[in-house]
Amino acid sequence: MTVLVLRAQMGNDKVRDHADAPPPRVDLKLSTNTLLVGSLAQGFALVFYLFFDSLTSLYLTSAMFGLFQGGIVPSYAIIVRRQCLRAKRRPASAS
Repeated sequence: MTVLVLRAQMGNDKVRDHADAPPPRVDLKLSTNTLLVGSLAQGFALVFYLFFDSLTSLYLTSAMFGLFQGGIVPSYAIIVRRQCLRAKRRPASAS
Protein backbone atom coordinates (compact mmCIF):
# COMPACT_ATOMS: atom_id res chain seq x y z
CA MET A 1 0.00 0.00 0.00
CA THR A 2 2.80 2.39 0.88
CA VAL A 3 4.52 1.71 -2.44
CA LEU A 4 1.36 2.63 -4.35
CA VAL A 5 1.01 5.89 -2.45
CA LEU A 6 4.66 6.78 -3.08
CA ARG A 7 4.33 5.98 -6.80
CA ALA A 8 1.26 8.19 -7.03
CA GLN A 9 3.14 11.02 -5.33
CA MET A 10 6.04 10.65 -7.77
CA GLY A 11 3.61 11.06 -10.66
CA ASN A 12 4.60 7.91 -12.52
CA ASP A 13 2.20 5.03 -12.02
CA LYS A 14 3.77 2.63 -14.49
CA VAL A 15 6.27 0.02 -13.41
CA ARG A 16 9.73 0.60 -14.82
CA ASP A 17 11.77 -2.21 -16.36
CA HIS A 18 15.52 -1.92 -15.88
CA ALA A 19 16.42 -4.88 -18.12
CA ASP A 20 17.27 -2.63 -21.08
CA ALA A 21 18.73 0.24 -19.07
CA PRO A 22 22.11 1.55 -20.25
CA PRO A 23 25.14 0.80 -18.08
CA PRO A 24 26.29 3.49 -15.65
CA ARG A 25 28.28 6.33 -17.17
CA VAL A 26 30.88 6.38 -14.39
CA ASP A 27 33.81 4.10 -15.13
CA LEU A 28 36.27 3.54 -12.30
CA LYS A 29 39.00 2.14 -14.58
CA LEU A 30 39.41 -0.91 -12.36
CA SER A 31 40.88 -4.05 -13.81
CA THR A 32 41.90 -7.51 -12.74
CA ASN A 33 45.16 -5.93 -11.52
CA THR A 34 43.13 -4.08 -8.89
CA LEU A 35 41.66 -7.38 -7.77
CA LEU A 36 45.12 -8.95 -7.61
CA VAL A 37 46.61 -6.09 -5.58
CA GLY A 38 43.64 -6.08 -3.20
CA SER A 39 43.87 -9.84 -2.70
CA LEU A 40 47.59 -9.63 -1.99
CA ALA A 41 47.00 -6.82 0.51
CA GLN A 42 44.35 -8.94 2.19
CA GLY A 43 46.77 -11.87 2.39
CA PHE A 44 49.36 -9.51 3.86
CA ALA A 45 46.84 -8.52 6.55
CA LEU A 46 46.29 -12.21 7.37
CA VAL A 47 49.99 -12.61 8.12
CA PHE A 48 49.65 -10.14 10.99
CA TYR A 49 47.38 -12.60 12.80
CA LEU A 50 50.41 -14.88 13.23
CA PHE A 51 52.62 -12.37 15.01
CA PHE A 52 50.33 -10.56 17.42
CA ASP A 53 48.21 -11.92 20.25
CA SER A 54 46.66 -8.97 22.08
CA LEU A 55 43.08 -7.83 21.76
CA THR A 56 44.08 -4.42 20.38
CA SER A 57 46.19 -5.97 17.64
CA LEU A 58 43.29 -8.29 16.79
CA TYR A 59 41.02 -5.28 16.31
CA LEU A 60 43.59 -3.38 14.24
CA THR A 61 44.37 -6.38 12.04
CA SER A 62 40.67 -7.12 11.56
CA ALA A 63 40.03 -3.50 10.59
CA MET A 64 42.89 -3.60 8.08
CA PHE A 65 41.58 -6.90 6.66
CA GLY A 66 38.07 -5.45 6.37
CA LEU A 67 39.29 -2.33 4.57
CA PHE A 68 41.10 -4.46 2.02
CA GLN A 69 38.01 -6.64 1.62
CA GLY A 70 35.87 -3.58 1.01
CA GLY A 71 38.30 -2.48 -1.67
CA ILE A 72 38.16 -5.65 -3.73
CA VAL A 73 34.46 -6.53 -3.51
CA PRO A 74 33.31 -3.73 -5.89
CA SER A 75 35.92 -4.78 -8.42
CA TYR A 76 34.20 -8.17 -8.82
CA ALA A 77 31.02 -6.50 -10.10
CA ILE A 78 32.96 -4.23 -12.44
CA ILE A 79 34.97 -7.13 -13.88
CA VAL A 80 31.84 -9.22 -14.43
CA ARG A 81 30.07 -6.28 -16.09
CA ARG A 82 32.98 -5.76 -18.47
CA GLN A 83 33.10 -9.44 -19.35
CA CYS A 84 29.36 -9.43 -20.09
CA LEU A 85 29.70 -6.35 -22.30
CA ARG A 86 32.56 -7.99 -24.19
CA ALA A 87 30.50 -11.14 -24.66
CA LYS A 88 27.60 -9.06 -26.03
CA ARG A 89 29.85 -7.29 -28.52
CA ARG A 90 31.47 -10.49 -29.73
CA PRO A 91 29.63 -11.85 -32.78
CA ALA A 92 28.03 -15.27 -32.39
CA SER A 93 29.99 -17.93 -34.26
CA ALA A 94 28.09 -19.90 -36.87
CA SER A 95 28.02 -23.63 -36.19
